[in-house]
Amino acid sequence: MSRIARTIFRVGPLVFAASLLLGSHEVALALDFPGPAPGEAKGRIDGHRLVLENEVLECSWTVSDGRLKPELLTDKLSGTTLNLTKSECFQVVLAKSPRAESQTVMASHLSVVGEPVLDDVEPSASSPRAAERAGARRMTVDLASGDGNPATDYLPEASAEEIALFQAARAHLPSTVYDTAEWEAAAGTAALTDWWPRVVYLLNRGGRFSSTAYDNEKLKNKWGTFIGMYMEKVATTKNSMTGTRYGGLGRYYPLADARGLPIEDAGFDLVAITHRVVEHTKSRTIANKWLREVYPENFIQVSRLDAARLGLATGDRVRVESATNPTGTLDLGNGNTKSMAGLVRVSEGIRPGVIAYSLGHGHWAYGASDIEVDGERIAGDPERGRGVHLNPVLRTDPTLTNTCLSDLAGGSAVFYDTRVRLVKVAP
Repeated sequence: MSRIARTIFRVGPLVFAASLLLGSHEVALALDFPGPAPGEAKGRIDGHRLVLENEVLECSWTVSDGRLKPELLTDKLSGTTLNLTKSECFQVVLAKSPRAESQTVMASHLSVVGEPVLDDVEPSASSPRAAERAGARRMTVDLASGDGNPATDYLPEASAEEIALFQAARAHLPSTVYDTAEWEAAAGTAALTDWWPRVVYLLNRGGRFSSTAYDNEKLKNKWGTFIGMYMEKVATTKNSMTGTRYGGLGRYYPLADARGLPIEDAGFDLVAITHRVVEHTKSRTIANKWLREVYPENFIQVSRLDAARLGLATGDRVRVESATNPTGTLDLGNGNTKSMAGLVRVSEGIRPGVIAYSLGHGHWAYGASDIEVDGERIAGDPERGRGVHLNPVLRTDPTLTNTCLSDLAGGSAVFYDTRVRLVKVAP
């Protein structure tokens, strides 16, 4: 006679081993099930789904994003199914540890370690658990708490000298930005460690990095979801301009126009790219005076090697020109022009052959200049026009003539394929 399902959790100081059992053998001390014989216990692992069942019950769990969650509980005799997806497998209440008050840890807060294991439990008359006394099918899932194992998971503690260096490097900051006592208190303590020296160790290094990326020939950290190496929809779609099919595999596409004809802009030896800064988004935040005070003007980032080759230094002013805008100016259509010029900042942080500028500056409209509405002159704010924005320099597609180069597969504008040159101008 089979036994009903039972779930047990072995709780260690740092690792939870969740064992899900369904009994299938008869022993003298077991409690008989008051109904038809449940039959043999079975278990299976279907990808991320874990199932234990017999002829009476079916229980399922899911492992998704490294978390264990209950899914369904089905009473096969009545045909009733309970949806447990909003429930927890279990919860553990830590009595006043590591905080001053008690803390509840849900099963879904813990990370799944390794792969679920399905095995048989041989009957043991001396076991305190009924399912183990009867024998069972067992599904085991190891769950680790966020604190991990001090011996293998914790970062080293920063030395007193390193902590002193960390504090000295922030001595110039106001207390609203950095206060040692507040930061140390925020780091907190646990039963096994004081976190502050370990936090300093991490911040001084800019993050935590694995010492080994591979496990033999395979990546140590597996990608847990689908990777689209081949896209059938792309492979069966034709380019409306050329009549040829797109490739279904990722590959390098040389710089080309809408017809796929190569573009060679001789004499323009730099590639212009864009990026963002935390102080501004794209364009609208330039209207915020407080943000302008923090970051009033952007710059054109140039590598040290390119700067030396072109005779440029930080603070020099340059005009950016391209094959389809060889003068580096924008005709505003009202008798005025806007020069695509900005300040140089020489940097080791950019690849030679590339220049970069942040978005959000260099407005010629949006309140940056005077306008007249119904005969009334509305004064502009020249602070909104500081810096540079290079959209007017973007390479025009020679086939389409009225738009910039585009991604032939996706159709979006190409912001990173314009070849440019820098011309030094007066400040």
